[in-house]
Amino acid sequence: MECINRVELAGTVGACRLTQAGGQTVARMSVATTIVYGDSAGKQVMETTWHNVVAWQKPGMADLGKISRGSAVHITGRLHYSKYTRSDGAEVLVCEILADTLQVTEMQDALDSLRS
Repeated sequence: MECINRVELAGTVGACRLTQAGGQTVARMSVATTIVYGDSAGKQVMETTWHNVVAWQKPGMADLGKISRGSAVHITGRLHYSKYTRSDGAEVLVCEILADTLQVTEMQDALDSLRS
């Protein structure tokens, strides 16, 4: 059996912070995805989930310097979990999506991807 760790998101950037590591640009961003469904009473419900994404600038990837709040993006990558200990001694588990590909899309394209 082959193991698979793959994530695909189409959503909207909430915040994006750029840093440099080893001469490469790294973007840490929050990406919102929204699904729409009907509840048991037939009322339309919109549910937004925020995801933490880390993207290292790679050939063929969108220019990370041009991504900002409100950018519509399509991302493929993998889940990565890490832990750290806060100053009060509590352990915190962090889940991030490490991007393999990242494209800036038109908003309608991103919404269509969510619905299909």
